Parts: sequence; structure tokens; C-alpha cells
Amino acid sequence: MRPRKVNRNLPPCVYLRHGAYYLVKRGKWTRLGSDLPAALAEYARLHFVTVGGMVDLIEQALPSITAGKAPKTVKLYTLACRQAQDIFAEFAPDQIRATHFAQMRRALADTPAWANRIQSVCRLVFDFAVDNELIDSNPLIGAKRLTEHARTRRITTQEFEAIRDAGSERLRICMDLAHASGQRIGDILSRRREHCRPDGLLVRQEKTGAEILLSWTPSLIAAVEAAKAAHGAVASMWLVKGVGSAKQGYQSIWKDWRAACKKAGVEGANIHDLRAMSASDAKAQGLDAQSLLGHTSARMTERYLRDRELKVAVGPSIGQNRKVLDRS
Repeated sequence: MRPRKVNRNLPPCVYLRHGAYYLVKRGKWTRLGSDLPAALAEYARLHFVTVGGMVDLIEQALPSITAGKAPKTVKLYTLACRQAQDIFAEFAPDQIRATHFAQMRRALADTPAWANRIQSVCRLVFDFAVDNELIDSNPLIGAKRLTEHARTRRITTQEFEAIRDAGSERLRICMDLAHASGQRIGDILSRRREHCRPDGLLVRQEKTGAEILLSWTPSLIAAVEAAKAAHGAVASMWLVKGVGSAKQGYQSIWKDWRAACKKAGVEGANIHDLRAMSASDAKAQGLDAQSLLGHTSARMTERYLRDRELKVAVGPSIGQNRKVLDRS
């Protein structure tokens, strides 16, 4: 930390701005007060509840609970931990009760998946605390979770084509690769040219670590060749062209998707739905959707496809009913 040039009488991370004192941590400005004695008193209170409190515990536990996890999982765990630190900043670990998480769940009821993620990460934090003899028991053992409703949105072939026609070249390439491979957009963007082998496209899933060799099909060959052609005369190491030699960023593709959906007039479609569309189409064509998705069990694949497949039924004929009635 660099030494102060002004206001050297202030504690660490406290700044005077526009006539008020603020505590600044991780980019968050917390107002302490407009006069110095009151500001110092508030600083002392916040410092007291933070040192040895939930903020410290979560910070200590974070490296342990993210060890060995995929980069994407580490990012999500870290985001969940940061919000948990904000929510429980004034608590000591031994003050936390299951009722406090019940209040958190009610406050975040509109985002049940995120509320459950925060709770799951906090349970790992408390496991860390128990293992290190910082608390006696984990208050989240047996805690309820919010019900997460499975996504049922299906992208039709007509919607796929409409979005594709309205999208940028890089979006069209990513959409074709996603449908032909059944892989997540992030995994597609991480493919390098060296992953194009004579026997197929090698994919290592970032989320699960699973490795899949996708056999060449006409659709996959066409998608890969289009991706290569987009590089022009100067090709980078990545399959999907980025900026210069850098890998194409996910956010740019996501923004392209939103713009294309709006232009095509398609509502409620998520770019992640392409993976479900690919798997559903594969299953409908008699292919192995489980291997395509890289799942370890058929049950996981069935749960993933649940409500995404259009159920086909045949109704009765009214003419047949009349024949039965006539005979009676």
C-alpha cells in the first residue's frame, strides 16, 4: 500500500470526499459520516465486526473451497463469496443461524439459483471453519433450498435460422459450431486449431474437465471450415477468430446473440439453449446425446433434456367413434 500524501491522520482505506468520510474496500464506498469523530467511531465499529468475523472467515476459506475447481467455477464461487461477505458483514461466524439464511433466501427469492449458490458456498465455508475448529457445528446442515424451476424454452429450427440470419459472422460461426458439437459457447471459443484432429474435434469441457472427441460429420466439418475461413490470410491459434492473436471473448458473442434475437423478433431465447437444442436434435435422430454432452450418466442427460423435447402424441379419430357407436 502506498503512503498517503494527504489526510495522513486517517486510518487505512478511509478517504475524505466531498465533505464526508468513506471506507473503501474492493471498490465499495461505505459512508462513515461527515465529521471526523463520528466517522472514526463508525470505522471502529465496522472494523470490530469485520476482524475475526464472517468477512475474514470467507476470505480465509475461499482458497480452500476453490482448490482444484475449474476456472469458471472459481469465478462463480468468488462472486458468491463476495455477496455473502456483504450480506453477513456484521456477523461473527458463531452468531450465524439457519434463520439468517432463511432471511437471505426470502430476500433473493426472485433469483433462486443464485440464492442456492450463495448458500451452498457458505456451507463449504462453514465446513472449512468446523475442520479448523473455528466453530463447533455447521448451521447450514439440513438447510432448505429454494425451488429452481427447470428451463423449458426450446429453440425451434425456424428460430435458429432467423437468429442466425440476423446475426454477425462470428455469431453464425459460433451457432453452427454449438449445434454441430453440442458444446458450451465457452468451450467452443477455447478450441484451438490443433484440436482439429484427423479423427475429429477434441473438446475438453471447462466445467467438468471431460474430454470428448467429436467425430467429423458434414455439419461439423462445414462449421469448422467456416470458422477457419473467417481468419482470412492471417490465422491465429484459435479456431474462432478473436481480436488479433487473442481468444474471442464470450461477452461479445453474448451481445451479438441479444442483438440478433431482437432483430429477428425472437423472445425468451438464451444462447445456452443451443446446447439443449443440439442434444434434443441428436436424440431425435437416434444419436447418443449423453456422449455428445459429456455427461457421466444417462439420468443426468434425461434431466437436462426434460421438457426440452417436444412430446409427440396421436389423437383419436372421430370417425372411428361413430363406427363403434353405429355397431352398438
